[in-house]
Amino acid sequence: MKFNVKRAVFEFLSIVIAVILAMSLTEMRQNYLNRQLAEKSFSNIVDEIRENREGLIRDSARIAKDLDFIKKWIEDVKEKRKPEDFSAGFSLSFLNKAAMDVAQNNQSLNFISNERNMAISQIYDTQAFYQEHGAKTFEIMGDMSSSVISSKPEDLLPYVLRFRFHLGVVFNTVKAYLVESEDFLQNEALMPASD
Repeated sequence: MKFNVKRAVFEFLSIVIAVILAMSLTEMRQNYLNRQLAEKSFSNIVDEIRENREGLIRDSARIAKDLDFIKKWIEDVKEKRKPEDFSAGFSLSFLNKAAMDVAQNNQSLNFISNERNMAISQIYDTQAFYQEHGAKTFEIMGDMSSSVISSKPEDLLPYVLRFRFHLGVVFNTVKAYLVESEDFLQNEALMPASD
């Protein structure tokens, strides 16, 4: 039996080329799947931002009304007029972040352009700030409810001032979220899909 060098080299090169081709096709397929997953995740995030935005538009009107009431109540107390019974019906919308959590868990954000990631991150940071200060506002409302027992507006005034401050922070955060989300939703189709 004679060893044929040309044939061995040919077979070796054939195997190497077949393996390289198979690996390239697998990588191309995986890149395609990653881009598809990234686009689906991005689409889910856009839908989530739209839904959150709708809730905050409703919140914005209610908070503005509460701030107007609080302003008049404080003026009445400071001017020694009998204020209305204090009642502020602050409600905090639950802002969903499930689409963002899923995108982080399946690592599809790695396949979304840096520009899109930055815009998404900014919106979700504002959302987290809103939820943090909303929770503080509820804590203050709890403190106020224990003070209402005294029924003296002067005793309630420090709590109302603190409540107004945090409610103002929440209101300004809502306004910032609405502007950021509107800009994002108007520009999301213009942003590059991936880097």
